[in-house]
Amino acid sequence: MNKKDSKGSGIILVIVALSFLGIIAGALLTAAAYAYRLKVVDYNSKDNFHFVEQAMDEVYAGLGTRTSNAMVEAYSTVVDEMVYFDTTKKTYVNIGSDVANQRFKDYFMNGIKNDTAYRSLAQFSKLCESFISNDSVKVISDNMVIEFWDEDRMKNPGLYSAEDCVRIRITTGSDGKTTTDNFTLGKIVVKNVRLQRTANYSRSSASGSFTQTVSADYEIVRPEFDVNFNTIDANKSSLFDYCLVGDSGVEINQVKSSAISISGNIYGGADFYDKDYNLYGVTDSDTKDNYTQSQTISSVTDLSGKTTDVKVKMQPVTNRTTNDLYNARLAGLVTGNTDGILDSSEKTDTVDAAFVNNDQYAYNGYNANSRYSGLFINGAKVNIRAKNIVVPGTFAILNGADVSVYNSNGTTVSKAAVWADNVVLDGYTVPGGTSGSDTPIGSSALFVANLHVKDDLEVDSDYSKVELVGSYYGFGNGTQVNRKFIPLTATDKVNGHKDDRVGIDIYNQGETPATSSERAHYKSSAIIMNGEHSSIDLSQANKLFVAGQAYIELSAEHKDMVIAGNEIRYAAGDTSQVVKDVVSYDSRVEDYKTGESVAVKSNQLIYIPTGAGTYEEKTDAKGTYYTIKLNSTLLTRDSSNYNLFEAFFSNTDAVPCKGIKPAGSNRMYYFFDFDRIFAEDNKSYDSADEMAAAYAQAYMDELQKSSSAASSNFSPIRQYLDEGVINEEQFKAGTIIKPDENLSNEVYTSGALTSIVSTSSGNDYDIYLQKDTTISSPTEGASDTIKTSSVANAMSIANDITKHYDYVRFTLDDAAEGSAEADFVNSLVTSATYGRSSISPINRYFDMPNWEVKPNGTASDEHVLQLSSGYKVWMSQEDIILDASDCVVENGLKTLRGIVVTKGAVYFNGVENFEGLIVAGDKIYVGNGVKSISANPEMCRAIITELQTEKDPDAEKVLRAFNGFSTVYDDLTVDQLKAACDDKGIAYDSSDSKEVLITKLLSYDKNGDDTVKDINTIDYSDVVKYSNWMKNVE
Repeated sequence: MNKKDSKGSGIILVIVALSFLGIIAGALLTAAAYAYRLKVVDYNSKDNFHFVEQAMDEVYAGLGTRTSNAMVEAYSTVVDEMVYFDTTKKTYVNIGSDVANQRFKDYFMNGIKNDTAYRSLAQFSKLCESFISNDSVKVISDNMVIEFWDEDRMKNPGLYSAEDCVRIRITTGSDGKTTTDNFTLGKIVVKNVRLQRTANYSRSSASGSFTQTVSADYEIVRPEFDVNFNTIDANKSSLFDYCLVGDSGVEINQVKSSAISISGNIYGGADFYDKDYNLYGVTDSDTKDNYTQSQTISSVTDLSGKTTDVKVKMQPVTNRTTNDLYNARLAGLVTGNTDGILDSSEKTDTVDAAFVNNDQYAYNGYNANSRYSGLFINGAKVNIRAKNIVVPGTFAILNGADVSVYNSNGTTVSKAAVWADNVVLDGYTVPGGTSGSDTPIGSSALFVANLHVKDDLEVDSDYSKVELVGSYYGFGNGTQVNRKFIPLTATDKVNGHKDDRVGIDIYNQGETPATSSERAHYKSSAIIMNGEHSSIDLSQANKLFVAGQAYIELSAEHKDMVIAGNEIRYAAGDTSQVVKDVVSYDSRVEDYKTGESVAVKSNQLIYIPTGAGTYEEKTDAKGTYYTIKLNSTLLTRDSSNYNLFEAFFSNTDAVPCKGIKPAGSNRMYYFFDFDRIFAEDNKSYDSADEMAAAYAQAYMDELQKSSSAASSNFSPIRQYLDEGVINEEQFKAGTIIKPDENLSNEVYTSGALTSIVSTSSGNDYDIYLQKDTTISSPTEGASDTIKTSSVANAMSIANDITKHYDYVRFTLDDAAEGSAEADFVNSLVTSATYGRSSISPINRYFDMPNWEVKPNGTASDEHVLQLSSGYKVWMSQEDIILDASDCVVENGLKTLRGIVVTKGAVYFNGVENFEGLIVAGDKIYVGNGVKSISANPEMCRAIITELQTEKDPDAEKVLRAFNGFSTVYDDLTVDQLKAACDDKGIAYDSSDSKEVLITKLLSYDKNGDDTVKDINTIDYSDVVKYSNWMKNVE
């Protein structure tokens, strides 16, 4: 039907339009709703992924921590194995850095290979989940694979494919491609480690479950880097070659039937001189307050690669006071002592019968133990194998002791280097045979060595022998600096001799100008034979350099000893015990310098025989002296020869003399005054040594003739000998055998050299001067040879050796000129503040303030730190007893190993074998059953390494006692340390000491917030790799 108009169409259009608008609006609303829902889903997904990603990082860190622990364990195992005993070389040796690193890598990878967590997918999944902090994150192992790769095959890609390199494969359906474990592990690969988190959300209509996954592969690879196992550089190498370092000496007292073997270097200082750094209490008016200056001489690098400057401070190495030294010294074990430490409260307790507590042990320079302090060997049989023996005191071989010194390189015997102020054989002889009727036995010494002796090689005991295979350098020339003796207290200086400390008073403290009490006897090097039936055998010495001349020691009087059966005792007094020779001194008596460098005591008769003439006392600007008018019988010429005295003195009516009365004697002895003789031009020879040589030769010629009935040239001398006057017995002596005369031997003496060789027909005397030769200096970095035709050249060698002796005393080994340590010692010696008497190797190698710690703050024995390796470290302010109760029995010997550091003395009680290092600011007493002592440098280095790796503040305290291992906190004040604690959030008490605060800071630095840390600068990312990271991949 046709409509004739358009009424109603507009309404329809409106309705249709509105419908379209509604549809469009609805679509828009629906789109907006879906957009909102999608945003919520995306938000939930990202939120979920954050937790999964965090979990994956935690797994990586956890595997890294576990791997770091495996590296620490492998490292510790290798440290324990660094040192082993080589049965062929008969010594401990180090496996070396290359072998150590190979073992470290093998042990580390074997630890990973044998870890059960990597042998099962379930175990590995459980391990990973233990690292994840969010419990909603799970480890999915459906597609996980663990592969063990062969290191040797990995190195040969041309022979083996990647598939062939996999020796073990662990999957869901299989527990291994092969059953063999006999291969070197190169790496472990864990593939498809998948983490998943499903979370429920109800924040909107988009609520529901949301799942997110992240997967990655992990590799634990064999380290490509090396670990530093040689943590102790040259800064400590010399120290650890020593087994005994006694700043006040090493004293060996043992029965001769029980021999002692010492394998390692030895340092033993005198106990009564050159100890300025000790100060010995503040009561001394000479005390300096500036012994705190320090100087950097080198550096040391620790395990972490940190380099620390080594500073040297001249500080006390002992807690002794002046009274401790001069009064009775404790020299034994305290009855009832249980902790092995002799503290002040126990010093009045009863002493074991094995030791004696009396003035014999006073450090006064008076009794034998002090006068001969250094390396004091009393009656023992001792074999010493060492590269260096350094004795700024006396190498004393006493009372029948038998000592051998040598070095060795593997199975080859080589020469040791011996540096000493004196080498002396003295004391009583031991009766020979079971009944005492055989030839008595004196002291004996065999040196396969290069001997460097500042003063004298002296044989004072009867039936004694010294044999030298090597070289002898007597470098004291009488012009060098005197020793600095222990200063007297203010009270002593006021009282003078009232306390009977004559031994101290007679020794010079370095007065200027020099006085007779300086005893020039200690400034001039010589070789002296005083013992009867004794010998000094230099026939195998290829170098003999003697810069000084002999002295007749009139300031000493030896008490007579007698042999009664098997006992040796004084002629009068207690006959129940063996007693030692005692020496008395008088400061009014001078020693007399002869013209001889190598002297025999019997030659002393040539310096005016008793009754040779009449004397007249005179005085000039130099003081009182005498002249002698020789008896006419001495001036009578023999028809076939000249008169002895006229040959040497043109004015025989007034020959200048010195008149000296020995201590305890009322008799005056006269000796030619060479200074005045030559000053008056009253001579036939140019010097005392030339005169001594010629005079001695003529005298010895006459001595040979005196036993025959034929007339001799010098009848008064023959008459003197034939009469058998009692004084002749005082001048009998043994023999000196000089080096062979050949072109390869080098001999220089500043005075006459007297050699006496026993022959079948009697004695062959050979007296000569040896000045024109070429001799080589033995010192580090010295020129090869110096011509000694002039005194200046010879003295340049003596001065050079003197300088290097100072280096050895400080560094324990020689140092080259121009090195930092040599420069430091030179500046120390020439310093007006310090001087040569301030040298101590303990101040070189140790930081003395840090010796005051107690290394074991928790155990009952606070002075002993037991390390996990089994080694021990002792550190104390007091005396230490090394007791058998701490030993383990090895090869039938009670054995103790470790490092001992103390400001007191060290004693042995039942320990038969000690290995390691003993450092005492006081004295080391060896005896009571000790059979062997040996240095173990590799073990000592292992101990230092262990101290650095131990997570123990006590270990840190011990480590800091060694120079170069101090911390950044040592120089801070208490307030500064507290501020550092505040910065790190470390709790402390207001009363905490500096030591306590440093310990807390070091503990925090080492352990942090209790998370496991790597051993050094090694990070686990170096061996744990993280790759193929993927998201939402099934």
